[in-house]
Amino acid sequence: MKKAVFISLFLICVSLSSFAQTSIQGRETDVRAWGAKCDASTNDTSAIQAAITAMATAGGIVNLPDGTCIVTGLSVPGGVTLRGKGKSTTFIKSSTNGVILDLVQGAGTYLFRGPTVQQLTVEGSSSGGSQIGINIDDPVYFLDVVVQDVAVTATGSHGVYFGKVFSSLFDNITAGSSNAGYPFLFNQVNMPGNTFRNLYAGDVNSTSPAGFRIRSGNITCWGCNGINNSSSNSWWAIIGDKVGVDGAVANRAAYLNCIDCNIESSRAGGILHYYNSRTDLSGATLFSGDAGSAGTYIALKYEVDSAIFPPFFVKGVLSPSTTFANSPLSYYANSEVIHANDLPPVSIEGAVRQADGNLINTYYNTTNARSEAVYRVDGARPVTTITATASFTNPGATNYEANCAAPCTLTLPWPSWYTTNTDYIYVRNIGAGTLTINANSGGTVNSGGSYTLVTGESVVFMPHTASADYRLVGLQGAGAANRIPYFDGVQHLTSSANLTYDGTTVLNQKAGGNPYFAANDTTNNITTRFGPLAGAPDRAIIGTISNHPFGLYANNAERWTVGTAGHFTPGAANTTDLGSVSLPARSGYFGTSVLLGVGSSVTGQAVFSNSSNTNTTTLQSGAPSSSISITLPATLPASVGCLQISSTGVITQTGSACGAGGGSVEWQAITDPTGNEALAMGAYTTAWTWNATTGANNLFTLTDTASNTGTGYIASIGTAASSSAKPIRITAGGTSNGVEMTTAGALVAIGSGEIRATTANPSATIGLTANNGSATTAMRSDATPALSQAIAPTWTGLHTFNPGTTPQSAILLTINAIGSPGTRDSHDITFRGRSDNGTPHTVDWKLLADVTTNAGASQFVVRSNLDGGSFSDWLTIADNGLIAGGDFFGATFTTAGGSILDDDINAATGFTVNSLATNGTILRANGTRYAASSFTMATPGTTGNVLTSDGTNWISSAPTGGGLGDPGANGIVARTALNTTTARTITGTANKITVTDGSGVSGNPTLTLPVLLSVDDVELSNGSAIATGTSNGNTFNLAAYDVDGTTYTDLLRLTAGNTPTISFILGSDATGDIWYRNSGGAITRLPIGNAGQVLTVSSGLPSWQDDAPIIAFSDLASSAANVTFSQSTFNTTFNHTTGLLAASWSGNTTTSNAFALSHSNTTATGTLLNLSTSASVNVKPLTISPRGNQSFQADHLGNIVVGNAALATNATDGFLYMPSSAGVPTGTPTSYTGRVPVEVDTTNSRLYGYFGGAWVNLSGSGGGGLGDPGANGVVVRTALNTTTARTITAGSSGGLTVTNGDGVSGNPTIDLTTTNTSGLGFALPGGGGIPIVGDTSAALVGSADEVRVVLFYAPMRVTVDRIGVNGVTNGSGNSAGFGIYTADGNTKVCDSGAISTTSWSGAAAYTLSGSCTFGPGYYYYAWTANNTTPTIRSGSAFTNYFAPLNVGTGTVLGTAANASSGGVLPSTLGTLTDSNSLAVPIVRWFKN
Repeated sequence: MKKAVFISLFLICVSLSSFAQTSIQGRETDVRAWGAKCDASTNDTSAIQAAITAMATAGGIVNLPDGTCIVTGLSVPGGVTLRGKGKSTTFIKSSTNGVILDLVQGAGTYLFRGPTVQQLTVEGSSSGGSQIGINIDDPVYFLDVVVQDVAVTATGSHGVYFGKVFSSLFDNITAGSSNAGYPFLFNQVNMPGNTFRNLYAGDVNSTSPAGFRIRSGNITCWGCNGINNSSSNSWWAIIGDKVGVDGAVANRAAYLNCIDCNIESSRAGGILHYYNSRTDLSGATLFSGDAGSAGTYIALKYEVDSAIFPPFFVKGVLSPSTTFANSPLSYYANSEVIHANDLPPVSIEGAVRQADGNLINTYYNTTNARSEAVYRVDGARPVTTITATASFTNPGATNYEANCAAPCTLTLPWPSWYTTNTDYIYVRNIGAGTLTINANSGGTVNSGGSYTLVTGESVVFMPHTASADYRLVGLQGAGAANRIPYFDGVQHLTSSANLTYDGTTVLNQKAGGNPYFAANDTTNNITTRFGPLAGAPDRAIIGTISNHPFGLYANNAERWTVGTAGHFTPGAANTTDLGSVSLPARSGYFGTSVLLGVGSSVTGQAVFSNSSNTNTTTLQSGAPSSSISITLPATLPASVGCLQISSTGVITQTGSACGAGGGSVEWQAITDPTGNEALAMGAYTTAWTWNATTGANNLFTLTDTASNTGTGYIASIGTAASSSAKPIRITAGGTSNGVEMTTAGALVAIGSGEIRATTANPSATIGLTANNGSATTAMRSDATPALSQAIAPTWTGLHTFNPGTTPQSAILLTINAIGSPGTRDSHDITFRGRSDNGTPHTVDWKLLADVTTNAGASQFVVRSNLDGGSFSDWLTIADNGLIAGGDFFGATFTTAGGSILDDDINAATGFTVNSLATNGTILRANGTRYAASSFTMATPGTTGNVLTSDGTNWISSAPTGGGLGDPGANGIVARTALNTTTARTITGTANKITVTDGSGVSGNPTLTLPVLLSVDDVELSNGSAIATGTSNGNTFNLAAYDVDGTTYTDLLRLTAGNTPTISFILGSDATGDIWYRNSGGAITRLPIGNAGQVLTVSSGLPSWQDDAPIIAFSDLASSAANVTFSQSTFNTTFNHTTGLLAASWSGNTTTSNAFALSHSNTTATGTLLNLSTSASVNVKPLTISPRGNQSFQADHLGNIVVGNAALATNATDGFLYMPSSAGVPTGTPTSYTGRVPVEVDTTNSRLYGYFGGAWVNLSGSGGGGLGDPGANGVVVRTALNTTTARTITAGSSGGLTVTNGDGVSGNPTIDLTTTNTSGLGFALPGGGGIPIVGDTSAALVGSADEVRVVLFYAPMRVTVDRIGVNGVTNGSGNSAGFGIYTADGNTKVCDSGAISTTSWSGAAAYTLSGSCTFGPGYYYYAWTANNTTPTIRSGSAFTNYFAPLNVGTGTVLGTAANASSGGVLPSTLGTLTDSNSLAVPIVRWFKN
């Protein structure tokens, strides 16, 4: 079964791999070939994004399977088609608070072009304000985006966002099921050519209450549909921007063209238009509001800005095929389909009807609270009927009919709303009363203030736009025959010499020339004139232009005459008045005198009346015997007083008649009042001052009489409502110290004054409830009540405990002393949670100290219970740090409980260490035990130290960082540079080390030595040995490779046993054989001789001789002198049975060798000393023990052992000495097959071995680092333990510069090449994404020292030291400044310094304060001036361009908070404020 499953999986993997390779070549791939699972649980972000990236360069299709692909967000660039299997089967789901599908422009071939997304559903988590389902936007703009057959659901923000994208297709998209934002949000200024077709908006909510939210742009939607569930404030669509709505900072209009749309189920209304936005409705567009909205539903609502002339707006059109399905008409608010605060930007074409057949010709004006006519684009002129006085401000209606029972007035809209010679206004009066026609907003009617129609008359006006006048062009009806219609041409009367005109107005109008009406008496040469007269001042005149008086007639009698000398006289003396009682003249101005009573029979008098003419004051002269002259004062008196007149008629304010002080009344002279007194003091003040001799008297006393029954106040001092005056202020000692009452009625101390009360110490404590108290004393300001320690508060807020800067205990939870032997646990801290699954539950967790012995042993306990049951202990921490708890569960193991460290977990089930480490131990490879080791550090580490990467030293702390990154491939992770990793695989060496699962992917890497270990060179330290195993019969063989036989041949064997042996294995050896070196240097067997033979030398070789004397070793006596054997060519072989050979020296050998073997034959190739044991022999062939301490041993198993025990850390002897060199070894060592020479590089602290034809740094494999490459530069690993030096250089294509490419003098720095060519530079605006919409002359600033900015993008790196500007208006003594700042506004990159504008008119270049370099990237271009006078050639204000760019976070065009000084820009910009209508000065930044 397992085999069958394996084969199936193998075939699937092979087929997917083949499909991936084939489809990539065909520019199509499946995300499963990149590791995506789409199983609703695996995070497929990396796999899908990798597939998308692979298709991005040359373009291609990325296929998604059926299923749910979990992602954190995908970026889909231009050229890529992301295609699922269908909206109902393929899902892309994310719970991350970010864009789920971000559609962006591509690169290379696909620059400015967008991707395609088809046949899938995007699903969010319904949370996160940044979780947009599909974001279609770009910092600049892009095109060719296709989104088709796609659904978006459950997003934390908007479903689909349409930004800077044009000429793209969006078809069959559903959005709205549980989206927290708008299903569809459009922000598309100047983005033409998009096709929106079959968009369906589902549910909407109260915070994003529209299916289609169009903030900007011109949107045409075919067959758009929706909505489903909605809130009470829901609209099908909301169009335009309004300040404060959806983050808008400016009002902005948008446009919607709906073709065959279904506008249904919204509850507030159909389409809401902000700020003069408009909609065209055509095709079979249907409005069908929610049934529950009867009486409140508004199909089309417009919010119009009346300040910008609504009648001139471009208007949307309602076509005849538009249907409003709800009926009756009362279903709509105010029984009108359309609502607006002013004339809406919409017009009716043909018979647009509501469902019950009513034609729609009017809208509800919410400002005037009435129905008014809307524009029509056809010839129909619906009648607007008035039955009482009415005023129309908007020009929708053109056909009026008055049917008033009494005289009424019709006020028409401002005439200039209309177009001359195009629009005509019809007015008919069918009522019983006269109709007066006026014009709004200062307009005139037939050049007059008004026009009157009697019953039965009709009139046609042509609005004259230039003069804001309704010109009469047609008149009919009862009185029409006696009227002269007015027209633009000249009116000629060609009837009799006499004219009778029964009209209202006769107009003689001419542009200049003083036209007038004249009547001449040719007989008496009297000429009368009436008309205007231009001059200083301009005026109208009436009178004669001949030498005759001009008389004013009334009742056929001359009442007043203007004589030829200009006197204005009555027609008869003392018969005519100026003004009357009912019509008095207002004022009269006279240059000399007014004479009263002249020529009259009565005494002259002047009468002054009050405003109601009920009381009068009369001045008259009486009947004096002679004339009297009265002289009034020349100035007003300094104070109030009385007047007196002298005998000469002079009136003054002083004199005895007025009393002392010229009219003052002394205080003691005031008499008791006889009634209530109220003084209106106005703004006058009163001050009473006493002198210094008042004695003990009270200076001012207010008192009442005994038994007063009044309930009022002796003195009431108060201030009126909203008064800022304070009622009373009392101070002492000529100071400001005292008390006052504030405007809030509080009596407070001022200065050092006090308000004292009887004080006492606090007697109550602070508890959990209020204590009103009953004491009549106040608590002293430095007193504090005690806090009751018995309170048990329930805290509902955060409490912070901070004892200060020195760490110490902040909270102590203690318990009372015991007082006798025993234990007492601590109080506990309880955490209580609650739940309810139909039954309420209470969960308690406790933390406490559990004291376990009288001696103070304890443990920290975590326990819990449910619903008040018994507590269970889940975690304890003992005094010795032992942690115990319940079962521990992990990914691959479960323990039975107790201390985690008590369980031995091997590599198959988890990782723990059974025992604690001790001094000198290291962790075994399988991680389960610590074992003894001779590995030591030069310097011991201390607590908290970590080992350096080369394994040579301890340092105080670990390197900083947040962890290494994923290398992107399977294998063992190796760090190759700071925060850089790569995948590695452990490999072995032929005949030396075999590695299984070297990558660690399929299992633990396993390193195995071969049964036959091949080494090149082995050097053992003193006391070391090559040894056999420890079991009886274990052997150690030394073998050589037989080239001819292509196999290894054992030559020497060490055998373990009760008696260890060493054996030579050379051919057919037999007991008693001896071994010698032959002429070739090889060990050669000399077979055992015959009995009685002795060993001798023959021809330089050992041999058995019959005649040689036999001397047994036992017969040799100790030597009393040096002994030298000269062997010549003979070999010596000792073959002992049970006897042992021992030689010892006890005398002083001085500097001589006690035992020496030497060889003088230069051609010999044998072995000078050969020690061997036979097979299965346990004798160790060689042991070297200086001073009785074994330092070297070749054991019977073939082990070479150095030393006899672990060295102390401070040992000075007992080491293995290896050859060394002062640098990397370069020589080629003599080769011994299967063995490796080793050498230490003392200069670079590395161990080298020679194999593979080269010296290899062996330190790298043990953590000591890579080898030195032998030259300066960036170190690059080129092979295992091999490095080389490199230098980073710039490519030949240019555009980049590299500094310190080898890293020797500093960090390698890669930079973009700066454009330094003379004359090259950057123009603003015109570059960096700032268009020049038009050229104008504009002031630099709106106020002195204002700093204005605009964001731009520099596409290249450029160095500049000059600017070129074109000043227009000089600013004498003023200065301007220009600069470039980083995008955060915190660094000024370029600065012109202060440029004088005194004579800067014309184009000129100015040197910057220093050469500067910027780009590529975003920057702010800034400018300023210290006066508003200087002007400069500028790009016109870009309101339509920048208004959408300033929407959202960040300022594109605006002003900076930090001001300039004297034309010098600030070092930083500070906070930026958007402004959409600033002109941008045209400045060229260039290099001289």
